[in-house]
Amino acid sequence: MRTREISGFLTHLAVEDQVSVSTQNQALSALLFLYRNVLMLNLSWLNEVVRAVPSRHLPVVLTRQKVRHCWRGPMVVRAAAAFAVRHLHSG
Repeated sequence: MRTREISGFLTHLAVEDQVSVSTQNQALSALLFLYRNVLMLNLSWLNEVVRAVPSRHLPVVLTRQKVRHCWRGPMVVRAAAAFAVRHLHSG
């Protein structure tokens, strides 16, 4: 691949596919490894690539009322909630 194709691919990931920052970084790291360590070529032009934008979404957090509702729900919901609590705090 030439400079234009690599730059176009990484830019396409960010702009067209709207991949996450980590996905684009993984593709970039793989290409850097290939060119630097296998092909022994320097890719100094990579600063021109359009980078993926970090997500600004906040994680969803249940309110106390919704948690109480889950605990009062059917047995399946209570079992799933108990499973989640056990595994969240076991790590």
